[in-house]
Amino acid sequence: GLRRRLWGDARAAQAFLADRMCWLEHMALDPNTGTDPENVAVRSVSGLEAVESLLGGYEVWARATQAWIAEGHGVDGLSALTFDWRLAPEALDRRDAYFSRMRARIESMALRRPTAIVTHSYASLLFLAFLRWIESPQRQPGWTDKNVKAWVNLAGPIFGVPKALSALLSGEMKDSAVMGELGVFLSNAVVPAQERTKLFRTWGSLLTMLPWPDNRVWTAAPGESDCMLRFGKEG
Repeated sequence: GLRRRLWGDARAAQAFLADRMCWLEHMALDPNTGTDPENVAVRSVSGLEAVESLLGGYEVWARATQAWIAEGHGVDGLSALTFDWRLAPEALDRRDAYFSRMRARIESMALRRPTAIVTHSYASLLFLAFLRWIESPQRQPGWTDKNVKAWVNLAGPIFGVPKALSALLSGEMKDSAVMGELGVFLSNAVVPAQERTKLFRTWGSLLTMLPWPDNRVWTAAPGESDCMLRFGKEG
């Protein structure tokens, strides 16, 4: 059909098992544009239900939303702005006008009460990109102080993360993409490392999470060898 679930639930597992190569082709991005391949359009599901759990019970935000409601705040005080986590921030904004949508959603929430932004993992880098965008001189300097009361960053790779490099070089995904049934999806027995590597290299999000090549961020401890991977030449 024209609409099929490719990620996050039992229907996604069925789509993968029915035709692995078709699933991989649809999950890949155009390596030149960083967005949709020709004749393929994959979009994120919206709403709180989309972020509460994955893959048959792997809880993401479910307990947080339940605790919020149990405290008597009400569901109207919550909002989930989902996104396609494969895309780099700039590509996501270019394709989906994501930064403009985020601005409108936060401004709407801020009209009712002080707004706190909670991000996890790659979403933290996406929010940072949004802040740079909104605070640029040609847009709305001072917007953040007016509309955002607090930002909670949960395990966001602000300075990058080494495992993004291993994923791009060899398709290795230990401690990163393995969660619940996903480990079965992309295991070597089902998807060879070469195919995973080809897929991962189309995702701009992984490039965004590469470690910063800056000794102020990644330095060796006293007495240890410098394990910093350097790109280009110095001096």
